[in-house]
Amino acid sequence: MISAARIDARDLILTELRLPAADERQLARWIPALGAIAAMAPFLVCFAEFRKLFWFGDEWDQLKEVQRIGVWHYLVATFAENFVPVFKGMWLFLIVAGRGSYLTLLAALWATHALNVLLLGTALRRMGVHAAGIAVALVWVGLPASNIETLGWTVQWSPVLSLTFFLLAVLQFIRIVEQQGRAGTSFWLLAAASLGSSLSFSRGVLSGCAIALTCAVPIGIRTLPVRRRVLAAVAALLPALMTGIIIASSVQAAQQRVLRPALAGKALEFAAHFFLLNPLQAMWDLRPGNSLLVLLGGIKLAILGIALLAARGASRWLVWLSLVLDASNALLVGIGRFHTGVGAAVASRYQYAPLFCLAPPVAIVVQALFGALRRVRYLGRAAAFAAPLVLAWFAWFVASPWRDQMRSWSGWRGTEVRLLLQTKHDATLMPYVAGVSTAEANALREEFHLH
Repeated sequence: MISAARIDARDLILTELRLPAADERQLARWIPALGAIAAMAPFLVCFAEFRKLFWFGDEWDQLKEVQRIGVWHYLVATFAENFVPVFKGMWLFLIVAGRGSYLTLLAALWATHALNVLLLGTALRRMGVHAAGIAVALVWVGLPASNIETLGWTVQWSPVLSLTFFLLAVLQFIRIVEQQGRAGTSFWLLAAASLGSSLSFSRGVLSGCAIALTCAVPIGIRTLPVRRRVLAAVAALLPALMTGIIIASSVQAAQQRVLRPALAGKALEFAAHFFLLNPLQAMWDLRPGNSLLVLLGGIKLAILGIALLAARGASRWLVWLSLVLDASNALLVGIGRFHTGVGAAVASRYQYAPLFCLAPPVAIVVQALFGALRRVRYLGRAAAFAAPLVLAWFAWFVASPWRDQMRSWSGWRGTEVRLLLQTKHDATLMPYVAGVSTAEANALREEFHLH
């Protein structure tokens, strides 16, 4: 892995930012790993509550489908807008390898989350972002309790895996920028990462599309040769395009009708709420209100604008990429979920990607703020002293709701489901899933040894 100092010396494309001092670069080297370890804290602290969780909702539907059509047909089958054989394969493998243990899948989900934190921190460090910016960004994505549905429900491993491949694609793009004439392998790895993201989650196709668009509109990487940008765009786009064609061919007619003007307006309204409110409303646990759209949207747009102005080189490209991915994700969710009402736009299951998308801009803003304070006499030392305290407070603020929320979730998504299956073996339907009775769920429980 090439150091940030070497990147700056060889190639001004990657970072025109003033690099931290040597001791700060050394600190930045360790922050991604420390952030990944810290990201596991909610799972470990609330371990007793996570152990109570049980198979729930769509998981029963997926297991019933495996039972109905068999493993191989299930892996390549599409449902709604989903064609996710990578996720399905890994999910089924862990069910078998873990002998039906729900806790095993949750542990894998959290380990993947920690890996995502590590990959994001590595990308920021390789672009020369200040240690303070990296630390805040990793707390921002690693600890929020607003991720409870994503990190407490194994079918949500799908978007987490997709983001893993996206971050690997980002790191491969950085290698392409670094290596100049020796990046042949990186193009193939970029294509593989784009394919992995596309086949892990329905909106994973956006990963390759976003990278391709930022190559076509090269904010921050204009000095990268056009030929390299074209090759990177093709490598990222083709796998996403092929997967998108498969998905589009199986999309239900109800979703295709979104192009009608009345429905398109509702989809755009949902997308606007999704983009402007996430992830701030859920992270700060704010009650819905008309003013929030303006207030939180204004704060988010200000963060993005400041970051685009303050960043240089490929760190600006990463901010631009994050904006493109966030906006396109909001649009696609709007098209697929507008019928659920704008209130659903801030659901916990939708927070994961927006948190990661806003993290690079947050890192750049913190870096710019920290740099401005250090240029003022006496404030530099005060900022250096206060930074760990502020970081600790922020980590507590976003992570402290985990305990109370998990007590509730482990009840209605764990203890109560187990009790229902123990007391009912008839046509009574399982909660939050259509078409699976308690009799069928108990049969699945026996077949897959679920516990």
